[in-house]
Amino acid sequence: MRINHSAAGLFAYFVFALNQLHVATRLGLTPYVYYGELSSDGRNKYYDANHGDNVWEYFFQPVSAANHSNTPPEEMVELDVGALWYLHNDAPDSIRSFPYGVDRARRCAYDEAWVGGMRARATQLIEQFVRVKPHVSAKVDAFWQQKLAACEKVIGVHVRGTDKNPVIGGAIQPPELYFPAIDTLLEASPESCIFAATDQQQFAQSLISRYGDRVSMYESLRSPSELNVFLDTDIKGNYRKGEEAVVVMLLLSRCHHLLKPHSALSETAIYFNPALHAHSQEIGYAHPPEDCPPPPEPTDASVVNPSSMAAPPSPSPPPQPSSEGGDEGDEAVVPESASPQPADATDAERFPFEWLAPLPSREALASGESAEGAEGGEGGAEPAASPSGKERGESGSVGVARGSCPDDCHGRGVCNPTLRECRCVAGWGGRACEQRQQRRCNELPNQKSASLCDGACADDRGLCYCNGTHPDRPLPMQVRV
Repeated sequence: MRINHSAAGLFAYFVFALNQLHVATRLGLTPYVYYGELSSDGRNKYYDANHGDNVWEYFFQPVSAANHSNTPPEEMVELDVGALWYLHNDAPDSIRSFPYGVDRARRCAYDEAWVGGMRARATQLIEQFVRVKPHVSAKVDAFWQQKLAACEKVIGVHVRGTDKNPVIGGAIQPPELYFPAIDTLLEASPESCIFAATDQQQFAQSLISRYGDRVSMYESLRSPSELNVFLDTDIKGNYRKGEEAVVVMLLLSRCHHLLKPHSALSETAIYFNPALHAHSQEIGYAHPPEDCPPPPEPTDASVVNPSSMAAPPSPSPPPQPSSEGGDEGDEAVVPESASPQPADATDAERFPFEWLAPLPSREALASGESAEGAEGGEGGAEPAASPSGKERGESGSVGVARGSCPDDCHGRGVCNPTLRECRCVAGWGGRACEQRQQRRCNELPNQKSASLCDGACADDRGLCYCNGTHPDRPLPMQVRV
């Protein structure tokens, strides 16, 4: 299991792993999470050779006994880039930490059944597969005991800034939009403390200016600009960037109430402590995107209810079953609104992936010689057509038969055999992925310039990269006023 691109945050990668764990479980495969140095379009921003060659195992225990050293290469397969993107954006049975991809229309209003179902499935996978490394848990325990254990209750506040993409997760919601909800909770529980998490220096100062020494923050790298710290290769400490994110997520999971944006990090906190499902508020839904229809008139159910502080979840993390399989009674808390897939749904309907690609050798990963790793951040490169099962050898082929989509998607997409539709890779579109559809950095379809890319534009993905010394570093777009 791997990451599919290099510009996502650690907990986007975490959700990628959950969805691939789900696929492996349904298909009866032994999972192995390997987040190495390279992805399909650049280097893993959290990779630090001093801590090993697998970023997942910096912070989490292995999900199984399988690894490179004890599994023959011909028995190890992985989803290719097209299938990973389909799994991330469009697969109906995938976990999505907020409404994007095929569920993007849900971003305008809170859908209890959808959110509850996503969280229930994620929690079940975490309880089955995910164990935090002891050295990370020790840092969480130490901070909690020093800063928060004596508080009557703890209000968790996650304010996402820097490079938050309005097209994907909605616009940035600054701290001022959180203040009414925080004030309501403090009025109900005046002795409460606030644990705040933010990637933006200015947002941290704003929270401290308003709430003073009520606010505790974990000492973390924060950005003064729109460039996220983990993407800024001038700021050293890849391992530190990842560890801080994991510690902050686990601290948020211990809070009594959680105020959050559309974010994989704080959503994962609820996956780890499902009792927070009933004690959290999505600020993103309170301030929907501009293209959403007008919201209905506010009701009692649409505002923060101070009584939700009356029966908070435990400030301790949820019980973690042992590596031998867990204790009885440690079942995931599944919201009644969760709506699982029908029992008679087939694996092909849940996971309509066209192919599984062979896992590159460690030598290929290290040298960047794999077909996908060699693309780097350059735009316009056409993805290599994925080989058929016979070309690879049937022992490495898992999935549905090819040929059920027009022209086999021209090797540029993933076929959904149920709908007979192609899900095309970035840069291609049309019924059979035959149409070039570039996403230029510096113009919109109406030819009006929307932004300025001072580096090299990857037209397939609409990403801007530095020229010269940092070719794998995405640049922030500069909005033209």
